[in-house]
Amino acid sequence: MSQSEAPLVFVYLGDMPPKYMRAALTLARQFSNVPVKVVAPAAFSSAVPLGCDHIKTELFYDKSTASDMLSGLRPSSSQHLDLWVHSAERFVVLNSYAEWAGLRTFFHAELDCIPFRLAVLRVALEATELSGMFLPFDRPDRAVASLVFVNNRAALSHFVTWSAGVHYRNEMELLARFAQEQPEAVVGLPTLEVLQAPQRFCFGSQDD
Repeated sequence: MSQSEAPLVFVYLGDMPPKYMRAALTLARQFSNVPVKVVAPAAFSSAVPLGCDHIKTELFYDKSTASDMLSGLRPSSSQHLDLWVHSAERFVVLNSYAEWAGLRTFFHAELDCIPFRLAVLRVALEATELSGMFLPFDRPDRAVASLVFVNNRAALSHFVTWSAGVHYRNEMELLARFAQEQPEAVVGLPTLEVLQAPQRFCFGSQDD
């Protein structure tokens, strides 16, 4: 991968790969038009198809580095607790991987999303000359982190550091609060909600 490419990075931290993982990664490789990186435990190798690069978390990730962020997690229900923990922890893993691999610009998506033509999207986003974490929002108090674009790793690192000790119910709420309190680090992706009522959202993309 050349330095000019912005890969798509998936992070999966569950105990077992979901049944759809291999199919989802195959579609991502087919349609994203960027290199696909899969950050997951070594035991998940069989779920990573040819053409996707499996980066084993054991190579670079120390789970204790997530303890500060996870200490503030207060889910509204104990049901599916592992899901809420891993959904938040993935940003610590993503930051650790980006630092370890020397990545400055990259996409991140949830495994149940099928991203299309990300190389084209990157050109459009960088044409705005904005930098930070690009996030979709459906409400001012909730980011939907199904697709994230980072073109300034310092913004992601700042999010991880800032989150230490902050109380939150899920990572969607935590990301939105970060956007409200640190607007210089966040850019809103053009969701329908942001486009219809930009005055409700107080972060980077709304100042220009």
